[in-house]
Amino acid sequence: MDANRFQYWEEKRFGGEVKGCYSWSRRNDWAYKISQMLIILFSSLTTAALALGKIFPSFPGQVYAIAGSFIVTFAASSLKVFHFQEKALFYAEKYDALMQEQAQFMTADGEYIEAGNKEELFVQKVEKIISESNKRREIIYYSPKTE
Repeated sequence: MDANRFQYWEEKRFGGEVKGCYSWSRRNDWAYKISQMLIILFSSLTTAALALGKIFPSFPGQVYAIAGSFIVTFAASSLKVFHFQEKALFYAEKYDALMQEQAQFMTADGEYIEAGNKEELFVQKVEKIISESNKRREIIYYSPKTE
């Protein structure tokens, strides 16, 4: 593989995968955390709304409790339906594997010590990481979870 083709591949394919994994990991992690915080917050507010409705008869505590329970149900369901935590972990693991491979390539460590063509070995190993992770991605995104 000539230097221009390798540079193009490294910029487009490798760089795109690294950037994508990083951003998708962060997005899914934040979605998971926000959903968890909504569940905690609105669970507490639901109980408080019912208590305030008993203390102050004019306060519509039951109405707020019903609205809060809908939000809690929606947030809890979104955790199961969208698999935010599993996706965040998947993309973080893929990012770590790609970065580890890049570190070995840059320092000529591991298999790269004796490799005749380091760039070609790097391409092969990165493509293998991407291929294997794509198989796992299909399971995370499309298979039903049974617990």
